Amino acid sequence: MAKAKTRTITRYAKRRHHKKAGFTLPLAAIAGFIPMVSYAYDVGYKGEGIKGFGKQIVYQTTGYDPYSGKWDWNGIVRGLGPVILGLMAHKFIGGKLGVNRMLGNAGVPIIRL
Repeated sequence: MAKAKTRTITRYAKRRHHKKAGFTLPLAAIAGFIPMVSYAYDVGYKGEGIKGFGKQIVYQTTGYDPYSGKWDWNGIVRGLGPVILGLMAHKFIGGKLGVNRMLGNAGVPIIRL
């Protein structure tokens, strides 16, 4: 006598549906650029136009002063200091503490810290 083949039962796990990640604006990171751009506008653009604006942006991001031809740490601190602080706030406060996750769960559409 032949044994009957037993039927195997296949159970499928429920798939989780994740919302597609949309475009968000990191406010803390963007806010770090505001002091650099506003200073370059006030000092450079109002003084020399677009050329002065570009010189101020170069001075604040690299530390090279195009007017004197020397390197200066004050330019980097003034320009990239707030940018780095904003990126750190975005990373640690928004990411590690879960503020961005709370904003996403609350349904805030575009804004993240």
